[in-house]
Amino acid sequence: MQVKLDKIASVTGRVHLTREVEIGNQVPAERGTVVVVEALEEKSTYGELELDGGRLARIIKGDIIAGVLGERQALKGFVGAIPTQISVGDTLHVLNMGGVIGKCSSANADFGQPLKVRVLGALLIGGETVNIGRYSLPWQTTLAANSALSKAFSSVSPSAAPAEAQMAFGVWSDGVCNA
Repeated sequence: MQVKLDKIASVTGRVHLTREVEIGNQVPAERGTVVVVEALEEKSTYGELELDGGRLARIIKGDIIAGVLGERQALKGFVGAIPTQISVGDTLHVLNMGGVIGKCSSANADFGQPLKVRVLGALLIGGETVNIGRYSLPWQTTLAANSALSKAFSSVSPSAAPAEAQMAFGVWSDGVCNA
């Protein structure tokens, strides 16, 4: 079935979705599955979505949104997981502003309950269910000599670097990943 998306969540960014997409009624309950959902309500608190271009947009009741199934553990937000089974018509929640979709198990009193969405289906490309894991950056074991990270580390001595950089120095040595 073809649907027109009102909003494309930033979590789907590497998939480079268009507004017109195909969805299927089989929804794999797996981390990274791209799902199309309909907003069932609006919220004044925590009712925005970061779009694929980086802009924040208010979620309006009835919006058709592309998001991604996932878990979330948060001290100042919503905690949720992927249900073991998902069917078209199920009610799930927007767990963060990036567009992670799951079933909320704990909410922060400051934010109220998470925004409810109805599952319309899983996104299909070429008849195959889309999972953002297939769009991840390839693992790198070396840094190109002209990369920004390589240049940044070559100009700072490890002892003078902030703690975060010192941790990275422990992993990266002479452009090789030791992790």
